[in-house]
Amino acid sequence: PFCYKFHVETGAIDKIGSQDLSGFGVTGVGAHHRNASLEDFSVSRELRCVSFLGRNGDIALVSSRTHRKVATFKLDDRATCAAFFPSGSSSSGGGSEGHAFVAASSRGEVSVWDLRMYRCVEKFQDQGNLKATALGVSSAGGKNGIGSTCAIGSDSGVVNIYRRGGG
Repeated sequence: PFCYKFHVETGAIDKIGSQDLSGFGVTGVGAHHRNASLEDFSVSRELRCVSFLGRNGDIALVSSRTHRKVATFKLDDRATCAAFFPSGSSSSGGGSEGHAFVAASSRGEVSVWDLRMYRCVEKFQDQGNLKATALGVSSAGGKNGIGSTCAIGSDSGVVNIYRRGGG
């Protein structure tokens, strides 16, 4: 597997092969190769990291600069969508402002990780979700100090909105 990195300002295109994504298990053949995927991903707003969603619940967090794996997260089922919380948001009760990552599984399980400690800080079930297909986060801001908002869409067309932290 491979992916392309396109630099908008210079027009340069880099092909990033499996040898560059060390530690994600995308080299060779066998079970690791079949479970690895570079087609489902999420990019942090600051462009520091890319998360690649593996088919078996593994999520690889890769540095945009070095193309090296910095962490691996695990869901109990296939990861279907993910997002990085924006800087300045309060994404979890632990106050992980701008340092959090959220992913949903095909069964609607949602996990939030603190990127400073690389550990799961919250898990919850998306109510009525049969298969999570889209996930978006934003910093609500506002006068009342409301925390960030997480919207999770399912294949049935339902979108659930959750207010995380601070509110």
